[in-house]
Amino acid sequence: MSIESVNIASPFNIPALERTLPSFFAQFIVHLAPDGTVMDCEPTDGLEFTPDGLNKKKMHIEGTDPETGYTRAHVAGFEVQLKPFGSNGVYLGQIIAENQIARMPAGFYKRVLDNFPSDIAVFTPDKKYRYININAVKDSATRNWLIGRDDLEYCEYRNLDPNIGRHRQQLFDRALQNYMNPLSFEEHTHVNGDKWHIRVFKALLNEKKEPEYIIGYGLDTTDYKLQVQQFADLRSRFINLASHEFRTPLTAIQSAAQLIELLQEKKAKPEDIQHYLKQIQDQVNRLNTIMEDILMLGKLEAAKLPFQPKPIHVWPAMEEVCNILRSGNPELGEPHVVIEGEPRPVLLDPVLFPIIVNNVLTNALKYARDCDGIEIKVQFLPEEVRICVADDGIGIPESELPFIGNSFFRASNSESFPGTGLGLTIVKELVKYHQGYFQIDSTLNKGTTVTISFPDFQKPQKNG
Repeated sequence: MSIESVNIASPFNIPALERTLPSFFAQFIVHLAPDGTVMDCEPTDGLEFTPDGLNKKKMHIEGTDPETGYTRAHVAGFEVQLKPFGSNGVYLGQIIAENQIARMPAGFYKRVLDNFPSDIAVFTPDKKYRYININAVKDSATRNWLIGRDDLEYCEYRNLDPNIGRHRQQLFDRALQNYMNPLSFEEHTHVNGDKWHIRVFKALLNEKKEPEYIIGYGLDTTDYKLQVQQFADLRSRFINLASHEFRTPLTAIQSAAQLIELLQEKKAKPEDIQHYLKQIQDQVNRLNTIMEDILMLGKLEAAKLPFQPKPIHVWPAMEEVCNILRSGNPELGEPHVVIEGEPRPVLLDPVLFPIIVNNVLTNALKYARDCDGIEIKVQFLPEEVRICVADDGIGIPESELPFIGNSFFRASNSESFPGTGLGLTIVKELVKYHQGYFQIDSTLNKGTTVTISFPDFQKPQKNG
């Protein structure tokens, strides 16, 4: 039987689904003809239920409950229970539930199931497919072919590993053995890439409380799994950062403090002690930088960083950052600077833009062979301002380039250099704040170029 032929008259649709519908408990008095036709029907006093639609309809009797004495029946899309009330075919009736299924247009539930955001299939107890939705198998010809077949046949049809079908059938058997409880499990497949699903098998019981069908549904948890893995990687990188980037300066501070204590005991000259005080100050500054980067990242991820762009002259702002870096490192020379196009103000945040420039330049200076190996290019283009900072340093392995800019990620060849793996992450996020573009190109052992561009919202408007 094809999937299109599974409709409201299909056996698995009706009794179990109807039993889940809400009760209205509207009461009425009904007079039935001997053949069950409703001759007259009126609501009981005080109720607003209007049963006019039941008149002249035939009441289909299903059976009588010996304990309660109520007779169960259905009529005109309603499930009712009846109890004799007087004589001559008069009954007290009560609506149990409105049979909404019978009132829905043809194909309604199939459309719902086909558009449900999970895999859904219905099986017979002998493991044959009775229904399968579009989300589970998108190709209509394959869906139609599957009806009446099992997972082993499907694996053969698709040239898949038969163990997939065998494993699914073993789980199916477990679901049948313990059919009163749903069976849930995680499934990991390698068809068209790694995929993870949480799947559930649940029995649909008949009136005898026996499995009539097995409903199977699955939720694709691949994205969630990848996010969990990314979080685990992030946690691992943070632990490495904490064990190295925090421990190193703290160890240096402790050593310097112990040496100062020894020098004081030996009545050393102040200038001898000053050297170690400078070491402590440098390491404290390093710790402050790490903490500022972590706090900055937290604000970025929480979208709590103020953003107030103003017209800024790009190169003067960058030159000021260069001068600050040189003041802290007198041995640094002058980088090679190229400015192309007509300089003009650009809308940039005056607080955040210097952070972008500082992080990019600091990164280049860290890995460059010397300052002469750094080139800064500022291009004033018609639609944007582009800044490129290139160094002639160690470069980045090609396979790791996609991960540069991820929190706490550091290239495998940078372990001998200090750093948190947050500098370019912050750059990337701050450039997004400006609706700009971030790109990194690198060749191992030859150098790296960081390119950032900002849309020029200040550019002159064309006339006409």
